[in-house]
Amino acid sequence: MTQYVYVLTNEAMKGLVKIGMTTRTVEQRVKELQSTGVPFPFEVAYSVEVPNSAAYIEQEVHRQMAACRVSSDREFFLCSVEAAEIAITEQIDIIVGSFIDAWMPNHTAVDTDTYIDVADISTLANDLGVMAQDVASAFYMMTPEEFMPALNRWNERVRERRQALTEKRAMPPLRPE
Repeated sequence: MTQYVYVLTNEAMKGLVKIGMTTRTVEQRVKELQSTGVPFPFEVAYSVEVPNSAAYIEQEVHRQMAACRVSSDREFFLCSVEAAEIAITEQIDIIVGSFIDAWMPNHTAVDTDTYIDVADISTLANDLGVMAQDVASAFYMMTPEEFMPALNRWNERVRERRQALTEKRAMPPLRPE
């Protein structure tokens, strides 16, 4: 069954996001939320299709972001869209990793963020103080035995960048002081 986890925003609720799930389309869910009690329609800021795990992902994201939740019986959080998207993506990564560990124990998951494009190569080259062509050539010329350790180091850099992004977008306090 197709399911979605989504992040919605509303012009009347500045600084708040609604993090939820639906078994219908996200657009149908947005229409359901339009009522006389909401002066502006909700807008889809982020959504992702997940097979049979939307309720679990939603629950884990709500738990993870409890400090930002404005009310325990509502799905509204005082955080950025980016922070909500990161929390959802992390839960999806955990589920995918668990699946691979359980069903394919001798395989390695390659995160979609680990692809190597020109911008990533340039950034890495700048960080290392070398030419971008040298970095690209090094990845191209590696044997399979050399590639996995390099990929693991690359994954570590992606995790560090995600952590830095998360810290940069630190969530504001729940209530202004």
